[in-house]
Amino acid sequence: MSTGMVVLCLFATPASARVTPTERALVRAISHVRMAHGLAPVRGSHTLARSAGRYSRWQLRNGYFGHQPRIRMSSRYGVGGEVLRWVPSWRLKLRRTLRMWLRSPSHRAALLYPAMHHAGAGIVRGRFRGRLALMITVHLGGR
Repeated sequence: MSTGMVVLCLFATPASARVTPTERALVRAISHVRMAHGLAPVRGSHTLARSAGRYSRWQLRNGYFGHQPRIRMSSRYGVGGEVLRWVPSWRLKLRRTLRMWLRSPSHRAALLYPAMHHAGAGIVRGRFRGRLALMITVHLGGR
């Protein structure tokens, strides 16, 4: 009976629901950037990590990179933002990624928007247009 419970628990928690150490580090790095600009840090959100991971996987599967007209994330957030990046390797360089986002006016605005209090990252490895790649999506939310 206890074996059945363990198996049931394993199936009840999808692998995509787990937040990886790299995804956690990215959210922490975003918090540090926000604090350096006098803003409150963001809290990690499993629901935002799940939606970000889903979008990263969708982009890889479909050979698409870009924003959609509507961010598909939890409706519990009244305001939402999204930052994206794809890297033609399987190594994420956090500082370089943050520098690139901060140099882009729209990505900078999303990361430094004062109403954003939660964030979740979805970093997925795979093939993008025939090349090894990391697809990175961060969803930000505020209530």
